[in-house]
Amino acid sequence: SPLGSQPKAEKTFWRRHPRQKSKHKQRSSSSSMWNMYEVYIRDMAKCLADMEAVGIGVDVERLQGIERDMLHDIEYSRNRAMECLQSIPGHDGTQLNPDLDSINLFSSKQLQVLLFGGAPGRKP
Repeated sequence: SPLGSQPKAEKTFWRRHPRQKSKHKQRSSSSSMWNMYEVYIRDMAKCLADMEAVGIGVDVERLQGIERDMLHDIEYSRNRAMECLQSIPGHDGTQLNPDLDSINLFSSKQLQVLLFGGAPGRKP
């Protein structure tokens, strides 16, 4: 198949490993698990081992910036969710969730009770 119709990862692999492309064309007519191993997996394992030995460069400042942005977004989203939930009145007009500040939004059990209520006859 032409290079344009291949997935992006496959295009990148063939550009970086042109020898593999010729191997792939030679063996594509008689596919077997051994051929798949020879064409794809063997050289990829070596590549991964080389990456592990050398390491991968990381821009620590950029990573810390992403972390700061994510923490800010989490806090903003939490505050917006709390504002929304605090604005919902109960059937008697009082605040529906008076203990909202003590709810852990990362707790699936607490979110389940908050969003769907407890089961009848069960203690929360």
